[in-house]
Order: sequence, then C-alpha cells, then structure tokens
Amino acid sequence: MLVTVDGQRLDRDFASGCALQELIDQVRETLHSDRLVVSVAINGQPCGEAELAQQLGEPLAQDVQVDLETGDRWQLAADALRAVAGDIVKTGQQQPEIADQLNAGRVAEGMQRVGEFPRIWQVCHDTVRQCCNLLARDLTDHEYEGRCVREYLDDLATKLRELRDALEARDTVLLTDLIYYELQPLCESWSELLNNLADTLVAEHEHEKQSVGAPG
Repeated sequence: MLVTVDGQRLDRDFASGCALQELIDQVRETLHSDRLVVSVAINGQPCGEAELAQQLGEPLAQDVQVDLETGDRWQLAADALRAVAGDIVKTGQQQPEIADQLNAGRVAEGMQRVGEFPRIWQVCHDTVRQCCNLLARDLTDHEYEGRCVREYLDDLATKLRELRDALEARDTVLLTDLIYYELQPLCESWSELLNNLADTLVAEHEHEKQSVGAPG
C-alpha cells in the first residue's frame, strides 16, 4: 500500500485490509496538532464528501495508493471566514438593485430576492461556529471597533427578525428602507469584521509559532 501526505511518500507499513478511516487516524497521529487532513484521493481519484463517507469504513486493497493532503487549521479557519466575507460583499452589492425592483413595482421578484437574504447569514453564523470548533476557541469574544462578535451576532439576529416581519407583512415600504439604510451597511460591516477576524487569527498564529521556535 502506497500512502503519501502532501506529496511525500510515508515510509511506514499499513496493515493489509485496514479501513480508510483507520489509515487516516494513524496518519493524524504523526501530524502536528495544527494540521488536519483536508482531502483524500484513492488511486489518483479525489474523494468527494459523499464518496468519502462511503469509503471510510471500507477495507483498502494492498495495491491501492492513498494520497492525503493536509492544511493548517488556523489558515483553514481564516480562509473560510474570508470566503464568507466575500459572499457577503456580493450580497450587499445586490441590495440597491433589489430595492429598485420593489420601488418599480416588481414586487414578486424583489420579495423573492429579499427572501434569499437570510441564507448567507445562516452560512455566516455556521462558519463562525465551525471555526470556533475547529480552533477550540470562542471567536465571539473577538473585538472589532470596540464591540465583540457576540454583540454583532445579536444585532444581526434583531435585523433579520425585522426583515422577516416586513416580508410576512409584505410591507414593501419598510423593506425598501431596510434594504437601502440597513442591509447594505450591515453587509459592509460584517465583511470587514470577518476579514479582520481572519487577519487576527493568522497574525496570532504566526506570532505563536515564532515564539515557540525562538531560542530560550
């Protein structure tokens, strides 16, 4: 069985017929605590999420090649936060167009697009939570412009309730005001907050690595 990690062949024997999950667990034991296995390929074919779930319990043939790629957990968290920040920017840029649709009487189309707005915020909330779990750290304590992420999340929940109420009431005037004066600035501030959090995580991790590696 040939096993590589980040392109380097492992000089180690794995038991014939061991399951993929068992192999991955054994490799994890050799990795630095900051590194995670992020992708798996079998005989040169990358495993998607669904396929990987099916493969984990299956025994591996002796002539198989398993290629594992790893990533730094801090960098992975920062990349995830920046990706969501980018999506939020795009969402914010769409808001004036949606408001114009409502003002122009294209209510059904505008309502539908506004109704999609909470989805990106659910992704945002889930990403922050997943990054907390990934780093075993409460990122909602992070402060940006004098306020912690937890407070921003509370404000976001309030704003989404206002949006929901306006949608349920089909109040296009209130919706237009929310979009023009609340939602677009909300997107901008959250994008800046998430990018700041990502930059802070990377900087703190680099400082920690330098401190650990420094003599004495």
